[in-house]
Amino acid sequence: MAADALPHEQSISLLQRLIPQAMDSTTRSVIIAAAGAESWRLIDSRSSAAQSLDAKTEKIWLASLLPYWCQQLNSENSKANDDLRRNLQQHVHHDLAKSSARAQVWADAIAKLPSQAIANRFFECWLPEDRSVWQETISKAIDQTGMEPAEQESRATWLRFANSKQRHDWLDRVLATSASGTNQMATIEACLWADAKATTSALLDRFSGMTPRLQEPVLLALVSHPVAVIDLVDAIESKRVSIPQITATVRQRMSSHPKTEIRKRFAKLFESTEPTDLQLKEVIESYRVVLQRTSEKLPDTTSLERGKASFQKNCATCHRIGQDGQDVGPPLKSLHEKSPEQLLISILDPNREVDPRFQAYSVLVDDGRVLTGVIREESANQIVLAESGGKLTTIARAEVEQVKGNGYSLMPQGLQQQLTPDALAELIAWLRNVQTHPMDAFQR
Repeated sequence: MAADALPHEQSISLLQRLIPQAMDSTTRSVIIAAAGAESWRLIDSRSSAAQSLDAKTEKIWLASLLPYWCQQLNSENSKANDDLRRNLQQHVHHDLAKSSARAQVWADAIAKLPSQAIANRFFECWLPEDRSVWQETISKAIDQTGMEPAEQESRATWLRFANSKQRHDWLDRVLATSASGTNQMATIEACLWADAKATTSALLDRFSGMTPRLQEPVLLALVSHPVAVIDLVDAIESKRVSIPQITATVRQRMSSHPKTEIRKRFAKLFESTEPTDLQLKEVIESYRVVLQRTSEKLPDTTSLERGKASFQKNCATCHRIGQDGQDVGPPLKSLHEKSPEQLLISILDPNREVDPRFQAYSVLVDDGRVLTGVIREESANQIVLAESGGKLTTIARAEVEQVKGNGYSLMPQGLQQQLTPDALAELIAWLRNVQTHPMDAFQR
């Protein structure tokens, strides 16, 4: 980079001016590495360049800088470590002194770090008085008195930094009320980040009382967490969580877990319930009989509405049609050109033909997390993973311990457990009809 050849102050000044234009992660990484121990100055609000940054740009840069700082603070270079610690201490002290709103900016950025243990490296830089201001701000932020549901959801980020009683009380209230699924999962993810062991225990205690709408995302969150997944296996083995409560999507995620020991324990639990090739053929044949009978007549409005509802419930987390769903799996084009039987086999036996571009991959990150999805983009520096539900996660190559593709589709096998033969026939009818008469089918 040209900045390397300039005198130190000019180099930092040039890098600061590059910030507003450098919005992709690779360029940000290059700029941060070039700034090195002085990287804190890139967004130091006392500089004129940083003062001109808008809030969105600052948040993006903070999210990139914090992992770098935490990594440097854990390095063996004691002098560089001490210099960075001292500079960050001054930077945070000055920033928090400006206004209480600055605490929210820091909270949003720190919340993107993988775990509390990594965040603690950064908190150790802070002056005692800054920690006190921080904790006081958090206590006020998570006081739910008179708080609207939408505000609760936005404040869930702060739970990562609350004390254990505050987290426990908030989790209790959110799980016991008719809070939105988004609000509940934001709370669960924040609590897992701060204290996985206690949160997993609380979730498993309440699991049987959760609705199916919440049970699946909770199980997926536990499977992805390096600590929680062990307690989850124990819970299934001890029958605190029963096999029928585990959906096809969760089973697939369990069967492709990158940790061999965990994968073997899951396999042993499910070996008596997984269909053999012969059993799968029998299932397809039984569904084919119903499909042939129903496909001989034109679908009515009511059955099409039920078919659309089945798509939204079982397929929309990975597939999009019109305004419904997410672009994770293969695009659903020209479905009306496929026979009902072809669609039947694709749904019940998704691994028969898998497009390599949409093969499921499990990525083991160096903090122990397991992320599963379709690789949307990759470069020498990073991987972008599209997860079920449409969430895009960018992982730096340096943080990746293992990438494993098992040759399976991200689409789970075993949907016959969630769709009766009649329900699947209605889904197929809707899929074929919406391709032929898109506006008509969506108005229905």
